[in-house]
Amino acid sequence: MQWVFDRAGIAVPIKTASCGTLLNAAKSKGQAVKGGYRPGDVVIYDFGGNGSTDHCGIVEAVNDKLITAIEGNTGSTNNADGGQVQRRTRNVSAVVGAWRPVYREVQTMTTDEAKKIIMDKAGLDAYTIQFLGAYKYGEDLMVKLAKAMQ
Repeated sequence: MQWVFDRAGIAVPIKTASCGTLLNAAKSKGQAVKGGYRPGDVVIYDFGGNGSTDHCGIVEAVNDKLITAIEGNTGSTNNADGGQVQRRTRNVSAVVGAWRPVYREVQTMTTDEAKKIIMDKAGLDAYTIQFLGAYKYGEDLMVKLAKAMQ
């Protein structure tokens, strides 16, 4: 799990192989949740129901009863030490908590909204905005520029 987040450039609360240590570090940083799990959360499992933290996975999908996660070091014969990466579906009741990573903001501004902001803030006419977006710089840069101008 650490490897995945390192590659994605997302800070993990603590570098550890212990699920319990991860959950405690997430709690101390205000990034732990104990319900309302959603895709992207790192859920911590207690397979035996004895209060231990046995394994973790990155949530792909969840409903009231089942949670599907991508898990490393798992397998069909060993839930927490199988040496494989697998998509596993488990009962939500096996989850004792989760770390909710701080993901980068998803771009929600439309290109048209960005163009209006740039026109208003920079005083550029529609032709210049069209030229910048369509010919030279692209729509993604237009949105980034508009966000910076807000």
